[in-house]
Amino acid sequence: LGRLHTAARTAEVVRLARSAGVARVNLDLIYGLPDQTPAHWEETLAFALSLSPDHLSLYALELHPGTPLAAAVEEGRLFLPPE
Repeated sequence: LGRLHTAARTAEVVRLARSAGVARVNLDLIYGLPDQTPAHWEETLAFALSLSPDHLSLYALELHPGTPLAAAVEEGRLFLPPE
């Protein structure tokens, strides 16, 4: 998706936020990513929950016309998981 952060960096930032006294930590996750399997999604959820967020938001991937991701799916270079 072109995101610059990694799971490891997310864990580090959550730790830093907690140690700095941030009272509430919220995480947003996107599901339905290209080539994502149910097992990978379960791993993602388990990792997010291991960070003990105060709130977890889950969003379905949306393809927006004109974006590189939408073009890759339209051209058959990436495949979305079945509903």
